[in-house]
Amino acid sequence: MVRIEKLVAAICLVAGTAVLVASCGGTSVRRGGEAGDGGEAGDAGTGGSAASGGRGTTGGSNATGATGGVGGAVTGGAGGSSSGAGGSGGGCLLLPCAFPACPDGEIVETECGCPTCDCSSIRCPTLVCPRPARTREPGACCDSCAPAPSCEGIACEGPPPNGCGEGASWQQKPGACCGQCVWDEPGGCLELACPDIDCATGYVPGDLAGGCCYECLPDPKFCRADSDCLIADRPRGCCGCPEAISLRMYEEDRCWSGPSRPREIPAECNELITCDRECEACVLPTGASCIDQRCVAR
Repeated sequence: MVRIEKLVAAICLVAGTAVLVASCGGTSVRRGGEAGDGGEAGDAGTGGSAASGGRGTTGGSNATGATGGVGGAVTGGAGGSSSGAGGSGGGCLLLPCAFPACPDGEIVETECGCPTCDCSSIRCPTLVCPRPARTREPGACCDSCAPAPSCEGIACEGPPPNGCGEGASWQQKPGACCGQCVWDEPGGCLELACPDIDCATGYVPGDLAGGCCYECLPDPKFCRADSDCLIADRPRGCCGCPEAISLRMYEEDRCWSGPSRPREIPAECNELITCDRECEACVLPTGASCIDQRCVAR
């Protein structure tokens, strides 16, 4: 009877040892096939014991030796070896990469990583901003003049893919929230009936902004509240009266001055008198209001 009990105990000891080796010190059970599919777990640097460096199972974690990864890829512990995605011997882990924002830099590909925006060869221009605030677009290398608060949220159209064409350049007029193609010499408009066009926020039919009625142009008089507007005047070559302008126009064009914000006007603002008629007396507006997102005199 004693012999039978000893035999049963021996069988249990052998079976328990096999289970312990399989779970802690044996070959890992990989979810994804052999090493070429998911990568072989890192060999322990301190031996094959279960506590100090066994191979990971299904990407799991050992006590002190190796940490499992998805698909069986494992980083070895002290002194251990590791294998990357694609099997033993290394390789790059394939990660989903978003295209980086890089408005003024250079896109650079990196080994085993996502593309980055390189600014090492970029020389930022000297900024002359109408207001002290500056900003930097996400991913940009250089600062830019911060937009006026009234321009925040405006979706601006960019320059044409092939440029503005001969005799024109991309500029942002004083007061405008966005840029536009500006001709070096003013040209005429096509003889077309003015259509009923619906322009995006911050834009108006061109005849309200010095252009043609069949195109949408950035509006220098765009506003969101009455506080964005004021009455001002400037030197003119012929007749003209004080009018409602945006605060942005006043800040960005030193030729404007007004009763509520008087200032000295630079000499270069004075235009040659080209008027060949007598100008009527002006009636000074009582103030300026923002109506339909445009500064209007009242």
